[in-house]
Amino acid sequence: ANLEFISTVREDFEQEYPDSPQDSYALLEELIELTNDSTDQQFINEIESLIDMDSAVDYWLFNVVTMAVDNVKKNYFIYRDKTGLLNFTPWDFDATFGMKWNGVIYRDEEYWPDINDGVCLPSGAENCNALFIRLNSTSPVFNNKLVARWNELKESVYTVESLSDRFQLYLDQLVPIEKNTANAFNRNRDRWPDSGGDGRDSPELGQIGWIEDWISRRLDYVDEKIN
Repeated sequence: ANLEFISTVREDFEQEYPDSPQDSYALLEELIELTNDSTDQQFINEIESLIDMDSAVDYWLFNVVTMAVDNVKKNYFIYRDKTGLLNFTPWDFDATFGMKWNGVIYRDEEYWPDINDGVCLPSGAENCNALFIRLNSTSPVFNNKLVARWNELKESVYTVESLSDRFQLYLDQLVPIEKNTANAFNRNRDRWPDSGGDGRDSPELGQIGWIEDWISRRLDYVDEKIN
């Protein structure tokens, strides 16, 4: 759901929790109305009363760093925390780091979500979210926080070493063990025999060196775009 008016809110979104017949869409409808129908100044004045700006910044950065091509327009949760503000978190994160879910190389490291055209319709358009279009194009608070947060995290969390070490940690746990059903790699292959496609067993794509090289180029590109 890209927060444009494609159809009714109840068709574009599903309430996961609480799971009850009395779904409440009032706050979501308020966010969508502000996103679509407000003037720029009204949007700037009111958006911080609805969303956690820090969460929005972190979610945007997380998506652009990992090149999550499915998690701007769709595949995300909006949740309300104890502050009453709306936060964002990803779901179904299998089209990231330059690769489709089936192991096919998706795009080069210079992919960027559509934030300039200002329209997310038709529904088959590029990875686009009307809320983040407006945040990027109108909100000084969002953009100032974005630059500051990126320059903070690019020295710690979003470094080649930090990210590749995480991949190595997981890879060490997934080394195939023949005829061992307790091994996660084998269980995943047995449960979803077609997932990962050729990329799952590719000697090239299975190497930490490949992902390190991609991450290095991607981080340079993100830094150029943001700064």
